[in-house]
Amino acid sequence: AGHVDTGGHTGERVAKVPASLAEFLRDNGLPANLYSDVKSIPRFIRFGLRHAPSPEDIKALETELGTSLDPTPIPLMYQLREDRGLVGVSMYKQGKIFGIDLASAFAVYALDIKPGMSVVDVCCAPGAKLCMMAELVAPEKNGGNQPPTSSRSEGVVGGTVTGVDISRDRLAVCRNILRKYKVMSARLFHCDGTTFNVPPPTSPIRNIRINSVPRAQISRKRKHDANTTNQMSSSSSGSSMLAEEQEGLAQDSKGAEGMYERVLVDAECTHDGSIKHMLKYKDKDWKDFETKVLVPDRLQSLSNLQYNLLKNGFRLLKPGGVLVYSTCSFCKAQNEEIVSQLLDNFSSARLLQPPPLLRPSSSVESKGLDSQGTASHHKFRPKMGLIENTLRFDPISSHTSGLFIARITKHSKIDEM
Repeated sequence: AGHVDTGGHTGERVAKVPASLAEFLRDNGLPANLYSDVKSIPRFIRFGLRHAPSPEDIKALETELGTSLDPTPIPLMYQLREDRGLVGVSMYKQGKIFGIDLASAFAVYALDIKPGMSVVDVCCAPGAKLCMMAELVAPEKNGGNQPPTSSRSEGVVGGTVTGVDISRDRLAVCRNILRKYKVMSARLFHCDGTTFNVPPPTSPIRNIRINSVPRAQISRKRKHDANTTNQMSSSSSGSSMLAEEQEGLAQDSKGAEGMYERVLVDAECTHDGSIKHMLKYKDKDWKDFETKVLVPDRLQSLSNLQYNLLKNGFRLLKPGGVLVYSTCSFCKAQNEEIVSQLLDNFSSARLLQPPPLLRPSSSVESKGLDSQGTASHHKFRPKMGLIENTLRFDPISSHTSGLFIARITKHSKIDEM
């Protein structure tokens, strides 16, 4: 394949990219210099709720890191210099701070989580967003003092987050992160997110451990949905079930349809919006990008997976609830086209407007505070996606890593397709 000049700053080597990558950028409405002009990766940290920092804490951390900490629009989140790492930093080792990209935090913010809600994340590993959501649904268990306020289904324990992932190894990382930050309101399931069907817990969560879904449940759903046969089947072996998880699975004959007030579908993707990921390809002169990313069969299989994850997430969503679909890809086939497919197939699905904090700069009419008392004017605003009410973050315009976000609600009982 030929290479194309994408331009560059004066005095710098002109970036060469494969013609296929240049075509990928054009097809998805992206600037040709998107990757060549990005020289560093935005870096952010978040303090855990139980470790909300004092001015003295901020000053001490700035001294240890050797950089200033600049507040962001998300509470407890700060931006630091791109070349500063957290390994070895005392507050990181003590479980007081963790790294999370601001765009990922915006995806959690877009869910509009209230204390007491039941939330499910169908692709939860490695766990930073899960930690953040767990603190929001149950602040009183994680260092805050706000009581649960959400109404919920009879018998369901509110203020919980259910994390699901098909990779047991990644789920183990997630479990370790939850334990490190002493998150007390999350449970984990080793399961395919396209088939997960366990209701919210009916007893308090007392331990953070990995639970396995019986193979029979997965087999029933897979027979119904042939598009997911290329996925791994979750093992029925593994850690023993807690009593509350066994109770939840016992209700599985009814299923979990419409039982979660908030659903996050942060779907597996090609990661072309992840600057750290893409710089690895760039360093190798893009040789691996064509063979590992731009493969038609792989892209089609990935699109099928993404739609099935979104479809199941929508099935789990309570009418009137909020689902956020996100990917760290700029590819419209993995973003807007997946969302459009859901809207076409389910008449109860509706796109929601972004909250004021996340509205693109061109749509912001004032510089006041949003409904949650957060500054509504900031430099991290996204661009509008290729369909109305979808959002795209990127390192040039938003000063974050790349991320696509769509907010979806359910107006009535789910249609059966």
